[in-house]
Amino acid sequence: MASEAPGQLFLPDKSATIRAGFCLGQAILTLKLTTFLVAISGDLGAGKTTLCQGLGEAFKAPPGEVKSPTFALAHEHQGLVAFSHLDLYRLEDNPLTEFFEAGLEEFLGGLCLVEWPQRLPASFWPNPKLNLFLTQKGDGRILSGQDFGQDARNVWALFNETFVAGTRTCA
Repeated sequence: MASEAPGQLFLPDKSATIRAGFCLGQAILTLKLTTFLVAISGDLGAGKTTLCQGLGEAFKAPPGEVKSPTFALAHEHQGLVAFSHLDLYRLEDNPLTEFFEAGLEEFLGGLCLVEWPQRLPASFWPNPKLNLFLTQKGDGRILSGQDFGQDARNVWALFNETFVAGTRTCA
């Protein structure tokens, strides 16, 4: 995939976005992380759930199981590893209070994918975490990452080795 700028990747279509998610998932599995947060931000339709589907494929979730939890707020999945998938889009009036009232904090102790993490203060989120940003560009999207902590740096570096540089494979 082409780089837009340092730390940014252009994903031309849905299949590239799924493959990026798969490679991120492979990096998490390779590093044997069982407590890790992937925070995914972007506008509506930017590809957040599509990226999560790729992660789910890497984690061997049943095919077609990873879907947007917009109305449920959270889905739990079991594959090679247990992971949760949260979508905070609907938290509006008092997002932090709504988060706790829904009992969503229980999912943060494991492997967790969070769409719309910006609904809560940045200081709320635990580490280690990897912040991902998706921005639509034509029919594709730009993926950029920002890490917090050594585990996130290791995930991003391994992802870049496999997906970007192609020095290792994530098939």
